[in-house]
Amino acid sequence: MIHTQDVITSFYTPDANEKGQIAIRLIKWGSKKEAGDDFRIFFNSEWNTGVAPERLYGIADSAYFDYDFEDTAKCDECGLVASRGEYGIYIAFKGQYEKVPRARKKESALKILQVMYDRVTGLAPSRIRNIKLTQIKLFYGQFY
Repeated sequence: MIHTQDVITSFYTPDANEKGQIAIRLIKWGSKKEAGDDFRIFFNSEWNTGVAPERLYGIADSAYFDYDFEDTAKCDECGLVASRGEYGIYIAFKGQYEKVPRARKKESALKILQVMYDRVTGLAPSRIRNIKLTQIKLFYGQFY
């Protein structure tokens, strides 16, 4: 089982001058269509910055982790956006641009998503209820 404290400490690095921030939102829309429409709005807005977001397959109905348009290995403001049934899932990171690479923020987002799937009844897609998102890590390659 993944513990919330482990997820948070995997993102933050001690720095008195720059504090990293995480924002997590789970929104239950009126329908799957509304959740999908909101996902498409977010996806298209990311696409319009000039760098296509990284699509993540197998973790939700639709999901992506965005890039920073200046440097794809780092990100100051980036996050995971997913649509699962009538739910919209938003996990955003801000800060620690030089110290915490984008890949580490992405792995933290996947761990947070796993905690949400473990704790919110009916949120996890049936195809991944019996596996952990960290096993999907093999598909996306090494994060560090």
